[in-house]
Amino acid sequence: MDTGSFAEKVLTAEEAARLVKPGQNVFLGTASATPRTILAALEALPAPPPDVCLWHFLTTGLYETGPSGPTTRYYHRAFFIGTDMKPLVPGGKADYVPLRLSEVPRLLENHRLDIDVAFIQVSPPDASGYVSLGISVDITMAMARHARMTVAEINPHMPRTHGDTFLRLSDIAHVVPVSQPLPTFEHPAADDVAQRIARYVAGVIEDGATLQVGLGRIPHQALRYLHDRRDLGIHSDVITDGAPTCASAFSTLRRLPIP
Repeated sequence: MDTGSFAEKVLTAEEAARLVKPGQNVFLGTASATPRTILAALEALPAPPPDVCLWHFLTTGLYETGPSGPTTRYYHRAFFIGTDMKPLVPGGKADYVPLRLSEVPRLLENHRLDIDVAFIQVSPPDASGYVSLGISVDITMAMARHARMTVAEINPHMPRTHGDTFLRLSDIAHVVPVSQPLPTFEHPAADDVAQRIARYVAGVIEDGATLQVGLGRIPHQALRYLHDRRDLGIHSDVITDGAPTCASAFSTLRRLPIP
């Protein structure tokens, strides 16, 4: 890796935030890989650029939520409405985009969706100059490849993961060094009703079945009742913490790639 070229790419979070211009579409990386330092700087700009739209997928915990919901100075378009985005919808600050994630790369390719700036978070580069998207690849890879400019927080706490997770540092316009543990999400405790539904769901799953696991307390809890099954497979866009609790039941465990 050319350390000189790396040093030339380094910006502060505030400098990265100032790259956003009026009217632009800005993508934010997903969930625990959201570039929170850059986002905080973007929200803190003394004169935020007008008519900017933030695009993202899962953002649970992205903003601190007060009594009246999260506070943001920008408009949001989300492919999933989590608990922090939900209060923004009736207030006219966010829209839900009812679209399969697998359709997003095609929309980027045919320019029905154009992203001006992609803010992402990645691992440090290896000796060959490649960084990894780590734990949140989903639509981030397609966004990074098609955005007019990609800016990455480089975090040593981001693990390197295998598969189609790697980007060349030369394809990233700027980097913002950060060092902070990745935030985690804990499922809320399932109440009696959710527990009962989860048991019913688990009861219809037979040995050898292949599962697609969604987000939420019930799918998460249903996995915990599958420890006595055999030869199950998961072929899913999301693999939650419930999967390891019944790992002995699985013969196949893989996450669906987003092309």
